[in-house]
Amino acid sequence: MNYQGTNGKWKAVQREKTYYAPKTNEIQFGEDGECVAEFVGNDYDAQLIAHAPEMMEMLSKVLEVNKRHGFNGHLINEQIKELLTRATTIK
Repeated sequence: MNYQGTNGKWKAVQREKTYYAPKTNEIQFGEDGECVAEFVGNDYDAQLIAHAPEMMEMLSKVLEVNKRHGFNGHLINEQIKELLTRATTIK
């Protein structure tokens, strides 16, 4: 899968409530904490978003292993391919 977005490990960082803004989460990557997504209100959504690159990488590996070993789960392989395509393609 040729992902053209922000690669690397992402993490959810909680931002405390201020006078001007409610408590939110920010999704960051890299050593300098560059922002991928701001204002993710729900902690569970932030956690899911933060692990998206790892999940995408794992699904790609599953497809590779299935193909290499001749796994006949054609339907699941197609569903994984479709999901990865939707996650990595902007129309």
